[in-house]
Amino acid sequence: MNNLETLPILFHLFKEAQKIKEYYSLSDEFNALMLKVEDNQEMTDEDNNEFYRIIKIQWKRIIIDTYSELNNKIKKRKTKGQKYQKNIKKIEKIRRESERDIEIGELYELFRELITTENEINEKISIEKYQINQFWKGLLIGSLFGIFGSIVVALLL
Repeated sequence: MNNLETLPILFHLFKEAQKIKEYYSLSDEFNALMLKVEDNQEMTDEDNNEFYRIIKIQWKRIIIDTYSELNNKIKKRKTKGQKYQKNIKKIEKIRRESERDIEIGELYELFRELITTENEINEKISIEKYQINQFWKGLLIGSLFGIFGSIVVALLL
């Protein structure tokens, strides 16, 4: 049997994951297990394993949801091109890695890597939007100068 000293650590790990995204079914399961352990004033190895299972599921769901959001963001953008292929491969690799049976710390590192990739993707998308806006502004100004030039030439002749 494990002593209750690890309980605050487990609680902290779960709450950190919940700050990112909360899954109510896991919250209910975690809270029920927490009450059971506090009532019994002891934590068995089975309880400890159950806490770790819930926390791992929480992190895996966060990674998969973030992966889905990023994948949709890349696919829904207006322009198409190859400059996102490296990011797509990277998030696919992270998603595959998260499906393995790995420790909570490794899941957290995968999530941090996913957030770094998300920041890269957001930067590329914002640059892409800025370039599109500049293109349309240039096209509009060029068209106006062309029309204005045509009018001036027509008036002079």
